[in-house]
Amino acid sequence: LAAQKTIDLVVCVSAVQRRGWAHNESDNDSLQGLVAKGFRISGLGQWVDAAIKADRTLTFGGDS
Repeated sequence: LAAQKTIDLVVCVSAVQRRGWAHNESDNDSLQGLVAKGFRISGLGQWVDAAIKADRTLTFGGDS
């Protein structure tokens, strides 16, 4: 679906660290092997940029 609709599938590097998959974010290329095919690792800055440009933002989970 992501390839058909050209959807960017991004995993936050902080989420990767919080779950104990990695200890630092100095090398995103080495972290890339930790996520499923089609996903890529990025940081909070990309999310903020996308949220600013979007007409809406959906959030799932987390604290209420």
